[in-house]
Amino acid sequence: MNTQKRLLMSLAILVVVIIVGIAGYYAFDRRYSFIDSLYMTIITIFSVGYREIHEPSSLTSKIFTLLIIIVGCGTIALVTASLTAFILEGQLANTSGGKKCRRK
Repeated sequence: MNTQKRLLMSLAILVVVIIVGIAGYYAFDRRYSFIDSLYMTIITIFSVGYREIHEPSSLTSKIFTLLIIIVGCGTIALVTASLTAFILEGQLANTSGGKKCRRK
């Protein structure tokens, strides 16, 4: 799989994790509005940990948050690696091999 496809796939996975996070916070704790669920998902995935809107009301909410932390951090690492590879491979192709191929 080329780097562009890997980057798009990793971004798609990030979007899915965000959607699942929003749905999970909303489903497991009815005190969360859509915006509250989005806020909690984003600060959890990006490991900001600013503050929780509501204390987790159940063990299920706590376990869900732990899962979002693990999956979210892994997904952010995947997006970062894919983006880095995309940028570096694009730069290397333009500076070294790309010019040689065009000359021939």
